[in-house]
Amino acid sequence: MKNTVCLIAVVAFPLSLASCNRESAPATVSHDQPAVTAGHNVTHGDASHATDSSHGEHQDGQQRHGAHDDSEHASGGHGHAPHGHTEARHDSHAPHDKAHSSHSDHGDTVDHGHRAANESHSKHGHTANADGRKEHTEHGHSEDHAHRKVVTSHATADAGHAATERLAAELADTDAATIFSSRLLPILKSDRASSCTECHFAGVELRDFILEDQAKTFASLKSTGMIDVDRPDESKILQFIGRKPEKPDALIEKVRQTELVAFRAWIRAAVREPELLKATSDVEVGTSLPPEVVRHARRDRVLSSFIDNIWSEMGRCINCHNPERNRQKIGRSGFTKEDVDAISWIVPRDPAGTLRKLVDSGNIDLDDPAASPVLTKPAGLEDHGGGPKFFPGSPTYRNFLVFLTDYADITNGKYVTASDLPGVPKEIALLSEQQLRITGIPPDFSDLPLQVDIYRRIAGTDKWSEHRVATGFSRVNDKQHAWQNPILVTAPAESPRAKEIRDRRLLPSGEYRIRILIDRERKTEKDPLYKLSEADFVVEVQISGTWKPGYQPPKTVSFPEARD
Repeated sequence: MKNTVCLIAVVAFPLSLASCNRESAPATVSHDQPAVTAGHNVTHGDASHATDSSHGEHQDGQQRHGAHDDSEHASGGHGHAPHGHTEARHDSHAPHDKAHSSHSDHGDTVDHGHRAANESHSKHGHTANADGRKEHTEHGHSEDHAHRKVVTSHATADAGHAATERLAAELADTDAATIFSSRLLPILKSDRASSCTECHFAGVELRDFILEDQAKTFASLKSTGMIDVDRPDESKILQFIGRKPEKPDALIEKVRQTELVAFRAWIRAAVREPELLKATSDVEVGTSLPPEVVRHARRDRVLSSFIDNIWSEMGRCINCHNPERNRQKIGRSGFTKEDVDAISWIVPRDPAGTLRKLVDSGNIDLDDPAASPVLTKPAGLEDHGGGPKFFPGSPTYRNFLVFLTDYADITNGKYVTASDLPGVPKEIALLSEQQLRITGIPPDFSDLPLQVDIYRRIAGTDKWSEHRVATGFSRVNDKQHAWQNPILVTAPAESPRAKEIRDRRLLPSGEYRIRILIDRERKTEKDPLYKLSEADFVVEVQISGTWKPGYQPPKTVSFPEARD
């Protein structure tokens, strides 16, 4: 028999991904250019669209560690994740969506509309004409539409509050056994997700704290401090159920309140019954996963990883997979609405929605993440209408694969112990708006993978930065003997610079040392995770001055003579 009760505390500290509401697609529409083509110009409209959606989702979001106190345990050393909550859109997959479906199994019915309360349309460019008429904006919304949604959300919240008040009054004089059988046992037996899933992707479910037997449930919770018999309304399990994100989902909040009222009424009734107070149990309730695994599966951490590894690269994809653009294709060249919907998997300004849509559309393969179309198509491993956007062996490829593998392992429940978890990344690499072009590359290097590692001179010294500040990877154009690619700004994962580049993905003016590495044996084609090293170094060149963002003009350097 297990002999501890474990509950992971949900502390409501915002991850502050509010900036995701800003135009948070990545910073550039400039794609990796495996074949540098002449005359490839991006219109101002395209560039502004992508740039508007570039910065912000991470400005505060990555201050996500250390907000919780790991010493706040239910028992047995189980703490909660030191990560903050995202705002309302931090739900990333099905367990959250299940919580929106019927909770009649829980003894209550929840009205399941869309999550209108959490959509701030005012940041989507809504305007009103001077005469008071609402003007339809480029995003297809209007201010009066946003107002209706806000009013609807308030009405939903008011209705939910009234329902929980009625439930509380109904249960006030009900005996513990009746409440347990009518309200708690349905939670145990239901396959519906509880309010726990608003913050936890996996590993924590309210049903895990309920046993078939009322006396054993009460005794197990009481023996580990989850129930306070002297101050029942201050019981820890009620505090944990009641905790929520700074801006909770309106519908899940109704579920949470229903759970809270039921548990509170049961505890109040139970502490008045001598037989229950005398009950004992050596059965464990709660999650069996260690706190490290529970932390790793928190939705805010999963979403933060998605933003770093995939969402930050959406500038490569937004020209073809953005529904706001693709709507214009309907009726043209045989495109139907179904055709457009099938390719429009980006949800503008909503990384959580994009992740959810990638899964729902089959673009993420949870059984074989390395075969996910969102990876294989842009990496040129299978046919892709937009052509290759990056290549195996590149930091972008590794970023995609790291997230996809981890996401699949969380979803499939592969993490059981802390030792099962993947290692912490040592570096972050985020797509910037700056392009580098290298001309005059010797014919011997045509079509070979070429990587640049860029170091910055430390101001006022003759020393260079210890860690590279940017990198880029693509193939040499075999016709033009040139290489052009957007650079990825880089930083050690937990360094102050990491936050700086999340806030601003640009290299400032200065002096830079560009080290050129070439995969002459095509090892990255055989092993996509192979990293080029000093053995692949060919030559370096130094540049200085400003480095303007944008595809045209790129920062251009000539390939220098190779070292002996």
